[in-house]
Amino acid sequence: AIKSNGTLWGWGYNLDGRLGTGDNLPHYIPFQIGNDTDWYDVKAGGNNALAIKSNHTLWGWGINKNGSIGIGEPSESLIISLPTQTGNNTFDWQKLEVGYCCDSKMIKTDGSLWAMGLGSNGNLGNGDVVSVNTPTQVGIETDWNSIVTSNHSCAIKDMDALS
Repeated sequence: AIKSNGTLWGWGYNLDGRLGTGDNLPHYIPFQIGNDTDWYDVKAGGNNALAIKSNHTLWGWGINKNGSIGIGEPSESLIISLPTQTGNNTFDWQKLEVGYCCDSKMIKTDGSLWAMGLGSNGNLGNGDVVSVNTPTQVGIETDWNSIVTSNHSCAIKDMDALS
């Protein structure tokens, strides 16, 4: 959760650093994650979480299964227990969604669609079944408005761009 003052909070099951608190202990009530006050959006999946700060940087923590945190190392054993900047260290991330297991989808400020993680069954939308461990653009369109993902993905294009 993100409070109105921009602080990031987590609670619940914390196996493999999935809460981003730097430990593996469960937290039974909301617990502040770090001291930053510029968090903009956060999404959690079964193995990891991603968040965007107000400066449009992308951050991730938890298990990097199939490269779903996008730090360039697909190792399932790579655990990131504190929020760590990812997303090619750019300042242009606008929206995000995290799948249940091992994929992440993002939209940049220019409306382009990006994906990383498990590619089986075409889940990344890039025309392949290969997993990718860094953010990879999906197509060339720049009119994406929102995205959801779980075992499959759906997205909405910007209606203004269609007219």
